[in-house]
Amino acid sequence: MVRRVAFITGGGSGIGRASAQALARAGMNVVVADINEAAAHTVAAEVAELGTEGLPLRCDVTNEDSVRSAIEQTEARFGRLDVLVTSAGVDLHKELGDIELEDWRRVMDINVTGTFLCMKHARRLMLLNSYGRIICLGSSSGIYGMGWPAYSAAKAALNGLALSAARELALNGITVNVVAPGPTETPLSLDLWANNPGRRERLESTVPVGRVAKPEEIAAAIAYLASEDSGFVTGSTLVIDGGLTSLMRRPLPQAMP
Repeated sequence: MVRRVAFITGGGSGIGRASAQALARAGMNVVVADINEAAAHTVAAEVAELGTEGLPLRCDVTNEDSVRSAIEQTEARFGRLDVLVTSAGVDLHKELGDIELEDWRRVMDINVTGTFLCMKHARRLMLLNSYGRIICLGSSSGIYGMGWPAYSAAKAALNGLALSAARELALNGITVNVVAPGPTETPLSLDLWANNPGRRERLESTVPVGRVAKPEEIAAAIAYLASEDSGFVTGSTLVIDGGLTSLMRRPLPQAMP
């Protein structure tokens, strides 16, 4: 039996790392693509400990040559690509008036352009076998604008990209979906909370289930969408936020002077 092969961007930490482990447990070989090469090697070793093969690759998702090279290395090693998880992303904690154009472009490049480039080049290998699962890591912020402006805009763009790609690729056996987490305990979040005492507690008080998510909970949903059982699910966004967006319990902003 040929093992499925998954390619995960941002696979060196957070939800990407948890997804690499979840897909390895599901029997897939995993390409751990990350701009942090040391982190990619660490997670690839964790994948190997779970009984499948992990291939660590340094990949800058904003650079098309880097993405193309990573996909080509995947093809050279495994001869196929079945699952793409675009987990690489970045936030920007600034209000509209404080956002520099350079920062705006960086958020868009990593979150949106990076996802587009990976989809573009993974598509070729998926078409060879008329099979593919593409899972984009969105956010509840991209649905209801509950985050900072640049991040919310980038994650909203992913919803449109995924929906259009899902329609284009549906008859080729390739599904495209978005997983949209709410607040999640990732290294980036932990750093933010550590530097802002009380912020995590205030955030958790707004979430109906009373806590933030574990990366493993998001990865479990990604594993389902990456499986053969999810073949009838495409063009969908799965929101995993502890009920936060369903209640929209957030105070209205104060009027600007």
